[in-house]
Amino acid sequence: RELPKLAECDECAGLNVEEMVAHGEAASEIVRVAKERAVDLIVIASHGRTGLGRILFGSTAEAVVRHAACPVLVVKPPPIEEGQQ
Repeated sequence: RELPKLAECDECAGLNVEEMVAHGEAASEIVRVAKERAVDLIVIASHGRTGLGRILFGSTAEAVVRHAACPVLVVKPPPIEEGQQ
């Protein structure tokens, strides 16, 4: 929902940004689509889970980094301040 607004910023001028929906396991679909479209860079957010959360849910960002043929930039979201959510 926010991607079209983000792509309109001055810093993004000249970038080719495309939205799409794919069904399947997230990491493998991201890697597959990136390969099909010969993307230059994957940018992905990380929740920063550790311990049990990471064991139970895995890490999509980590799997993309391991399997993508192109560079992957992993960004952490800003910390949630107390009282927000």
